[in-house]
Amino acid sequence: FVEFDQVRRAALSDQRAWDIEFSVARDSSRLLVERNVLRYLPTPVTLRLSEGASQSQLVRMLAAAARVDAPVSISTAVPLGDGLIRLFGSGRSPVRVTEVLVESDARWHARLQSDEVRPSRIRLLGGSASALAAVLAGDPDVTVYAGPVTTSGRIELLAFVREQSVSITAHRFGNPDAGMLSLQL
Repeated sequence: FVEFDQVRRAALSDQRAWDIEFSVARDSSRLLVERNVLRYLPTPVTLRLSEGASQSQLVRMLAAAARVDAPVSISTAVPLGDGLIRLFGSGRSPVRVTEVLVESDARWHARLQSDEVRPSRIRLLGGSASALAAVLAGDPDVTVYAGPVTTSGRIELLAFVREQSVSITAHRFGNPDAGMLSLQL
């Protein structure tokens, strides 16, 4: 019940962060002749549940991915329950799971080293961040989120979104263009 309550509190925090920060496109510059909009879009993430990590951490991250509607692939050292696997394959799943692999930490690292798999984002649940960094050999194209799992939506949703800045010139020869100024992003 303690782990369930933590995941529930985390999901509520995710919703608050989504409503206040991540689902809102903002134009902080408020220029009359230009739009500079900052927004967040879902991005694929690989969730790695390492040996010795709690499955509740994975469930917490799945709740965050579901809130953002980000696709995830799962690499886990611990077999997942049949209920979760059935849910992922059903049309009722709240989260888009593209694959589930059960593999040891050593096999996971071997796959990364061989370039058999090279995700652009990894949320490491348990395990050694320094060992993963060594396996990735400092690859700048891979972002690793390796901190402890928290109940803070503002922190955890960052792994599942990418920030996008959109600039639009909203004038023609210095004359404001009402169509560009009212464009919804």
